[in-house]
Amino acid sequence: MKKVILFVVIFSLSGWGIGARPLSMGGAFVAVADDIHSIFYNPAGIANIKEMEASSMRVLNNRDSMNFKEWIAISNGIKEGGMGGAYLHSVDWLGYADLDSDGIEDGNEPYLALDNNIAIFTIGGYGQGMLKKTGFGVNIRRYSESLMKTWGIETGGAKFKETGSKQSKIGVDIGILHNFNKNISFGFAIYDLNEPKFTFENLNIEDVICDITVKNPLTIVGGIALKPDDKTIFAMDFFGVNNINDWYSKDENDTNQSSIRLGFEREVLPYLFIRGGFCGKSFNTAGIGIKTKNIRLDYGLMEDNKGLGFHLVSLTINK
Repeated sequence: MKKVILFVVIFSLSGWGIGARPLSMGGAFVAVADDIHSIFYNPAGIANIKEMEASSMRVLNNRDSMNFKEWIAISNGIKEGGMGGAYLHSVDWLGYADLDSDGIEDGNEPYLALDNNIAIFTIGGYGQGMLKKTGFGVNIRRYSESLMKTWGIETGGAKFKETGSKQSKIGVDIGILHNFNKNISFGFAIYDLNEPKFTFENLNIEDVICDITVKNPLTIVGGIALKPDDKTIFAMDFFGVNNINDWYSKDENDTNQSSIRLGFEREVLPYLFIRGGFCGKSFNTAGIGIKTKNIRLDYGLMEDNKGLGFHLVSLTINK
């Protein structure tokens, strides 16, 4: 007997984000977008990068849990614009594979997860004339995705196994960044504009043949960043403004949770930064950063409402 399982998941490149600096600010970065992490959060911010910059993020714990992201990226300025590239690896939890005849989730069925290897090319720049304070950017992203399964989290985390099916697709993001003045900036981004969809056919999961579809829906994010002085940033992102459901809720009909991300950064001593944030109702975040002329080392902590924490470290180098 063939049983078709359809997953239409709320997954996009934004997910819970990358980079110890942006994540320790609650992921509220679409209107900040002043470093290489613009590649991920708002491609228009690539125009702010005037010199060569490279960065990498490492997740220190829970690496074999249901969700994690790591990346490496490089960028460079080009006159009034910039370009960059990145490689991102992520594991994203999808849900249960219910294979019994009545479709009841009894917890005995295998979990499914999506293993992503994503190559990103970014280009952007500032406009001219009336648009000289407005940046525009685009991401072209190549997904290479495969499904994995596990029977749950054991000691040391989940032990995933490939299902043997892999696909590649192209995704497109666009971004706008407007500097109202030296203290206020606005950001806007649309992720997965073309809504890439992946269909994994004829999968053998516990001797049942399945078809599984995963959709990366169009996601809209808007944000504002306030810089009252040269040492302080306050940021707010409205995440998923095209959908009243909270991205972080596992209930598709849950409209009562926040889709707002809040963050701040403060230089408390020369070269020393402290950060904090709030990421919907899913994560509270905090972090520190040490910056010299050419190197920045950032640490971030994300902790969810169930006490699960992620420790993140990023190293960024500029020339």
